[in-house]
Amino acid sequence: MSPRIGEPAAELIGQIYEAIVSPKLWPAFLENLADRMKGASAVLYFRDLERLEVRTAYSCGLQQEFLTRRNERFLSLDPWGSYLALQPAGQVFATHGITPDRTLERSEFYSDYLRPFSIFYAAGGFFVRHGNLAGQIGVQRCRRQGGFDPSELQLLARLMPHLRRAFALSRRLGTAESTGSVLARLLDDTVGAVILLGVDGRVLMCSDAAERLLDGDGGLSVRDGRLIAAHRSTQRLLDALVSNAAQTGRGQGTDAGGALRIPDPKRGAEIQLVVSPFVAPPSADEWVAQYVSAIVILKGSEPESPIDPGLVASCFRLTPAEGRLVAALADGQDLDQIADQFQITRHTVRTNLRSAMGRAHRQAELVRLVLNSPVRIRR
Repeated sequence: MSPRIGEPAAELIGQIYEAIVSPKLWPAFLENLADRMKGASAVLYFRDLERLEVRTAYSCGLQQEFLTRRNERFLSLDPWGSYLALQPAGQVFATHGITPDRTLERSEFYSDYLRPFSIFYAAGGFFVRHGNLAGQIGVQRCRRQGGFDPSELQLLARLMPHLRRAFALSRRLGTAESTGSVLARLLDDTVGAVILLGVDGRVLMCSDAAERLLDGDGGLSVRDGRLIAAHRSTQRLLDALVSNAAQTGRGQGTDAGGALRIPDPKRGAEIQLVVSPFVAPPSADEWVAQYVSAIVILKGSEPESPIDPGLVASCFRLTPAEGRLVAALADGQDLDQIADQFQITRHTVRTNLRSAMGRAHRQAELVRLVLNSPVRIRR
């Protein structure tokens, strides 16, 4: 009988977010995953695709000899490796769709490596890739169980974005085992700007770094307990991210959250925001386990200095007035803003723009020329 996607996925997703702050729970997640996919074992590891090196992070149902022998000799013989190396993060594969059973059965990789451990089929994929370095998850089973069916692969695919988000958060939160409380670690300023959200998406607590970014006159603030963006269109996106992540944290959804860039007009910069579900591990503070359902991490970017109009004029052989106009356009201002800034009429702005567009057919093309030129190096 094929696994039902809804309930098993929600349970496994909850285990992923529990393991963010308690890494010792990863083997329990893998054991549950293997059981749901009718596998005998599961492994989560990181590999260097260029050097053919594998560093195992967590596993269940696999002997240590199986893991160490892979690095020593058999990684270069892996008949699935060349296919997998070309796949993007998030793509799930089944080995029986890559190599025919008879071909695998005749290979040295199977006879000397897989067969002694009763492994014939596998399913998995990269959940994250950065150049030649990749994080990979896989489930294995014996030949008599047959290949993995589409519903089992779909279950694994549902987990990929959550695994990617979990490991991104774990690097920020520093999830090495600690004697400190989960709450203290989450709100530690060394982690960065962190906001804890409740089951209804309302703000429960903020780290000091987050408080400094939540300026009432800036791009992001807290009002009546909710995160408020300065722009209405951004607010709709933010509300959706928070609602979906909080539902997953409560065990009522499977959304992995997401990222958003929020303009901060006061600082002339932007706030980068990531919203993720949060499921408390068993070791968590009672308050955290009961109330926290999502976590927000903020990062403020430094405001950029404006492009130097003198460099623009010199590089593109423009008059000073044309240089000021083109630099302002490249900095994101529209024609009305430019007219107000330089106290000239819109007609004058358009006249200067037509004169400056000798090397471009459209305004957008002119801006692109500037942004791809050496004047992009700001003052």
